[in-house]
Amino acid sequence: MLKKILKAIFPYIFREKLRGVLFKIRYFFVGRTKTDYSKYPNGISLIGHVRGDFGLGESCRLVAGTIASSEIPFSIKNIFQNKNAAETNVSFADFESEELKYNVNLIHINPNELLSFILKADKKVFDNRYQIAYWLWELPEFPKEWIYQIEMFDEIWTPSEFVSEAVRKVTNKPVYTVPYAMSEPVTDGKYDRNYFGLPDDKFLYLMSYDGLSNSERKNPVGAILAYKEAFSKEYLNSLSEEHSQELKEAGLIIKATHAEDKELSHLRELMEGYKNVYILTDSYSKEEFNSLIKCADVYISLHHSEGFGLVMAEAMLLGTPTVATGWSANAEFMSEDACCMVPVKIVEIKKETPPYHKGNHWADPDVHAAAKYIRHLYEDKDFYQYKKEAAAKYIRDCMSQKKAVSVICERYLNIIGILDARSEN
Repeated sequence: MLKKILKAIFPYIFREKLRGVLFKIRYFFVGRTKTDYSKYPNGISLIGHVRGDFGLGESCRLVAGTIASSEIPFSIKNIFQNKNAAETNVSFADFESEELKYNVNLIHINPNELLSFILKADKKVFDNRYQIAYWLWELPEFPKEWIYQIEMFDEIWTPSEFVSEAVRKVTNKPVYTVPYAMSEPVTDGKYDRNYFGLPDDKFLYLMSYDGLSNSERKNPVGAILAYKEAFSKEYLNSLSEEHSQELKEAGLIIKATHAEDKELSHLRELMEGYKNVYILTDSYSKEEFNSLIKCADVYISLHHSEGFGLVMAEAMLLGTPTVATGWSANAEFMSEDACCMVPVKIVEIKKETPPYHKGNHWADPDVHAAAKYIRHLYEDKDFYQYKKEAAAKYIRDCMSQKKAVSVICERYLNIIGILDARSEN
């Protein structure tokens, strides 16, 4: 409640400037002053939300998985987010340690949360260690109010060239794309349609977003409008009796975690008059959510922009054909052949939606083109099966463990060479 009151009283930019002052004051006392990198053994201390049941938590676990598959010594320090999202994932508990053991810190905490980390940190975190940030961001323009935080790092890593290019525009420090490796998400047969209260006899589309992220960027309304156009009353009435008997009834799953009541009411209004609409608001474990994706026949994401697009990648691996905005980071692991890539216009953002600013740019996906894809996957079984198989093959090749390990090992060995040279001098 207090946070909501403060947000209502103080504008976003004012709050960010205040955070910047606090950050600089705190970092003045705890920031790095010693650079004897031989004081700690070579290796990586990964710092981040490795237990988080949310996007940044899964990102941290993907990075951890790549390091674990390499021969790089590493440990993980879990940082709790202290928000409404659950933090129950203990898949990397064996690697967790409160002690930062190594001479390279890989800090997987986004700029909007770094102040909380800095306020609790002491000098041991920074002295005699090489500092790397692992950041995600969703627009071509990196926020000016966050640029000062780059000074605490020696270099920046991101999961996509889309993000790397945005960061390169605002710094001369090295920025590297260190991609994720994707393996088929773990599911469990017990989390079937019945578990989620979904019917077995419907052809179901899934869209999802988290209200703790930026709902407008995720654009759930766009996905709903495309679905409604694909299955307009005119279209359903036009189906011949013979054709309609061949096809299951279509339905839409709206997974809206942490969405506000007002927003949910708006989504329900948009779907008024449509049958087979299932709105799910519970927080799920990763295994549950993976299972939900697998339960769906098609995944839809008409986002305005993504820093990566993890759910789309998981849908591809799970054999759930994907209709997605053909722009931003997800375009780096998708293809026209493997997915249904929706054409876009790049537009200016018309209003402040912090941290995305008026005058910045993102994509406006073509709802009509999306609707055609949605219907085509429904009507054409051969087209559906082709996309299902092509997507899984494409992403396995594009985001293999071997490729990701090769990238991170090459960069790590270069860093160790730099640190060894500095220590000798």
